[in-house]
Amino acid sequence: MAFVNKLDNVFGGEDIFLDGIFKGSTQPNILGGNNVFDATGSMAGSTRENILGGEDMLSSSGEHLGHTQAFGDNIAIFDGTGSYDGFVSQFGDMTTAFDASGGIEAINMGGTILGDIDLDPDALVETITNFV
Repeated sequence: MAFVNKLDNVFGGEDIFLDGIFKGSTQPNILGGNNVFDATGSMAGSTRENILGGEDMLSSSGEHLGHTQAFGDNIAIFDGTGSYDGFVSQFGDMTTAFDASGGIEAINMGGTILGDIDLDPDALVETITNFV
């Protein structure tokens, strides 16, 4: 079990902590999404709104990492090749991440995480965008 805490920062985004350790931050960008920074302050990637009711996820060099698409109260997640990668469902303050086969990967209940989430720099953009 892990505990995630998000605090508003002076840039209009959020600072993300996992078990009290700073993991990264977000800052709004002009494309309607967020720039995502890792714990060292290096840009990990960014997001921008898309026409599917979700967001496109980009690496710091602009490479397409994947996108999300709204369907009902859920968010479908697709990788950089367009393959279905899973979905996120939210009910109240509980968010559940499912893998492509429908198995539960993790549950976020008001900041308490049950299961594994990846806040390493490579996966930071997708995790912050979709789950935290």
